[in-house]
Amino acid sequence: MRRDAQTTVDWFQLIWDIVQREISVLRIAQTTGIPESAIRGYIAGAHPAHWRGELLINQWIIATGRTREELPMETLRQTIRVVHSPKTKKFFGGDKGAALAAAWRNRV
Repeated sequence: MRRDAQTTVDWFQLIWDIVQREISVLRIAQTTGIPESAIRGYIAGAHPAHWRGELLINQWIIATGRTREELPMETLRQTIRVVHSPKTKKFFGGDKGAALAAAWRNRV
């Protein structure tokens, strides 16, 4: 896949490639020093900090014998995150959903 500002490493696929070589998530955690819970979070869709990502990439290269240029990549998807808090209600007024939608339409 072409790499540009709109792509990122597919962490699920990267970890799955390692697991397919009979290396458990626990073993990945022990080898890299990354908590097993964090690795399970990456499988679920979270993105690691840069240094943890580098450790996982190195583990993937060793496990698969592939090069860094062959990393599994995915297209980034941008979404809106709405945080509901007392400040949100104060800022947008009573109907925060409609106000947020209107603000988003004006921004696009």
